[in-house]
Amino acid sequence: MDHTQKITDFLGPIEVLDNLEDTPDAEGLELKGGSSYLLYKVDGEVKFHQVEEDAVTFIGRSTFSDIRFDDASVSRKHALIRLKDGRASLIDNRSLNGIYLNGERIDESALSSGDVFHVGRHAITFISVPSEV
Repeated sequence: MDHTQKITDFLGPIEVLDNLEDTPDAEGLELKGGSSYLLYKVDGEVKFHQVEEDAVTFIGRSTFSDIRFDDASVSRKHALIRLKDGRASLIDNRSLNGIYLNGERIDESALSSGDVFHVGRHAITFISVPSEV
């Protein structure tokens, strides 16, 4: 059985995505059970990126990044996320301004659903949707 849930039902009061309900396309966004996502805003628009198992997600200013921020506060190859056996890790890729996870500067850390990390001036929320929602 394919479990999905509307993004507005799942998120609740996550700080980076306040007023998500007012986003025109938010009602149509669905998160698949058993999947992980990164949610963020670019120019006021909510975006999400599915984190793939056994893959690396690159975050930075480079045009080759999976999540790209065209902002001088973000290094070209700022951070990466690895998802292995359902466990996500956030890694600072020797960025100039570092990564702050839930307010603490980190070099590498495990991610839990609802964690908010900052890449430069940009907040990103990690969401892990349980298989049975």
